Amino acid sequence: MKTLISIIIFLIYTFPAFCQEGTRFETLSFKEALAKAKSGNKLIFMDCYTSWCGPCQFMSQTIFPKKEVGNFFNANFINVKYDMEKGEGPELQKKYDVQAYPTFLIIRPDGNVQHKIVGGFQESDFFISLVKQGLNEETSLAYLGEKYENDNINKQELVDYLLALRYSGENQKYQEVNQKLQPVLTAQDRLRKEFWPVIEIATFDSEDFKFLARHADEYKKIVDPKKVDYQIKMIYRVAIAQTIRPGAKDPLNQLKQVEKELEEISLEGKEEFYAQIELNRAILTKDKEKIISMAEKNILDSNNSNTWDIMNALNSLKSELTDKELNRILTWEKTYTSADPKMKDYYNDFFENFKALVCPQVYYYDLNYKEALKRAVMQDKQTLLVLLPNDANRVKIQKTLNKEKTRKNINLNFITLDISPDSKEGKTLSQQFEINSYPAFIIINRDGTLNRKIMGIIEDNTLVKQIMSN
Repeated sequence: MKTLISIIIFLIYTFPAFCQEGTRFETLSFKEALAKAKSGNKLIFMDCYTSWCGPCQFMSQTIFPKKEVGNFFNANFINVKYDMEKGEGPELQKKYDVQAYPTFLIIRPDGNVQHKIVGGFQESDFFISLVKQGLNEETSLAYLGEKYENDNINKQELVDYLLALRYSGENQKYQEVNQKLQPVLTAQDRLRKEFWPVIEIATFDSEDFKFLARHADEYKKIVDPKKVDYQIKMIYRVAIAQTIRPGAKDPLNQLKQVEKELEEISLEGKEEFYAQIELNRAILTKDKEKIISMAEKNILDSNNSNTWDIMNALNSLKSELTDKELNRILTWEKTYTSADPKMKDYYNDFFENFKALVCPQVYYYDLNYKEALKRAVMQDKQTLLVLLPNDANRVKIQKTLNKEKTRKNINLNFITLDISPDSKEGKTLSQQFEINSYPAFIIINRDGTLNRKIMGIIEDNTLVKQIMSN
């Protein structure tokens, strides 16, 4: 009887573990985890996360619950996770110098780090492959790092070390090792299948990418041809996109270089890049007519992959467009909004933004306060709440706000709401922002916090200056 009871108790406590398909993170103090790792002759896998980290949540909710991920981690590690801002977290964050989230550490029973991986990953197979590199001591970050520092590392180990560094967050060391590796690699080394992972992390201005572009056909014999084409396209796509980012170095020359290389390389579907190059060149030179013409042409091409970029380009120039150019853009509204139902809301917001700019008076959005805050984020604006009693001053103030220069500035920089102080929302907002006299103007930052408020009768020029001051 006692034996039967013991079996039942054993099943009660162990059945959930057998049923759980995903990764089992144990509730242990770090000291307990080290002790368990030592007694079980296992390594510790530690997930360092924070509650506000999006990639941390993705890994927790999407990757770790997968059966194949659980099978791998449960068999090979003592799995623990710690919020770096709670409990033991801050002490562990300091101990292991965790600077980014998520960070995944493979820790030996003596407490020393064997391997480190930084960042979230969408593909479980790829994530497991990175962890396997750290699970194998001879390809782990710590082992290879020690060999590198002792100048006792061969060519293949140098490649493995570079790959380990790529996903460790140690960018400076990665650049150092990459520079040391390049001169010792022969063409034959580069064309080995084992070297392909280094090619996968190449950038446009790197020697690895130049080699890939010259030897694409040879790589297709040792790697999936689709993978080779995808990698080349991805590098070109990133290189083109970087030309319009703040701080880009010599962007026009880079566009010219990409264009030249595309003409010389055999790449299926490379035509898609020419329109993006043309658009980015127009953005950089502020060629309004070119951008507007490309958008106009885009109306007739429902398969154009550059729609989003063209619309963003128009948005970036909106403060420089004339009323004639704005009205020309507004003639496309019906065509765009009816072309793609999935994009209808985006196009409605986009064209309303331009309607505001061409409006002959202050453009008041037909939104409630919460909706206005969301719209302000989408359009990268602040929110302006105008609370005007229905009295003689209302007409005078509206006249001041509707002067051409003032209303253009307001329509360009704000999502503006006309709210009656006597309405339910007006009373709520007056209480929330402690408004005790009218007229009142409340300016809200993009993050929803109060920027400033202006209350009472103020001289016209002073009112305009206070509304438009940063």
